[in-house]
Amino acid sequence: MLKTLVQSVRPHEVTFADGTVEQFDGIIMATSPHALGPLLGFPEAERLSSLKRTSSMTVLAAFDESDVDALDGTGYVIAKPEGNALTACSWMHKKWPHLAPKGKALLRMYIGSEHVPSLLHEEDDQIANFALSELRRIQKVGTPLFTKVERHIQTMPQYEVGHKQDVRAFEEALLKWDGVEACGAILHGVGLPDCVDSAKRAVDHLHLRQAVTV
Repeated sequence: MLKTLVQSVRPHEVTFADGTVEQFDGIIMATSPHALGPLLGFPEAERLSSLKRTSSMTVLAAFDESDVDALDGTGYVIAKPEGNALTACSWMHKKWPHLAPKGKALLRMYIGSEHVPSLLHEEDDQIANFALSELRRIQKVGTPLFTKVERHIQTMPQYEVGHKQDVRAFEEALLKWDGVEACGAILHGVGLPDCVDSAKRAVDHLHLRQAVTV
């Protein structure tokens, strides 16, 4: 059932857009936040679906390590008052050395669309050149060996005051749905480690609930 649209989710049951209904021992929802409400249909899920989201872009750039200023760390976050459209820069070859050959540097730049909303729709080369120009306001880098651009459309949740309470209410409501769990950035954090932890927690909860009912 890969690449098949889902219409709704109920305990142990998924209804697809073509009307097909399939039964499952367990269901883990790792969907975009805006889909939670329509798929599940209860108010607590609708509340999370209504949370404001923004779009972002990431630009991955590879360099000869000699063409990049040395850094004692694995990256940095840039505060809004700095007036830079970049929100952060991660030194991937420092975080995970296996990602780049010896002598090479791999940088990932993050751009928030709220700073430059029209940039989201430009060609990849224009986005990459813009990111590099913003990066060069902070540090010295040479000409990249290659760049790769990714767009994340309306996927970055903007947590509001009371978000933890909303998540708690959602998770308590989901407890009444046997065989259904959820994970993702909408719940307990947008970082990669947070999302991995969220997925592991969903799997553990599903296994525990199945063990209790056996």
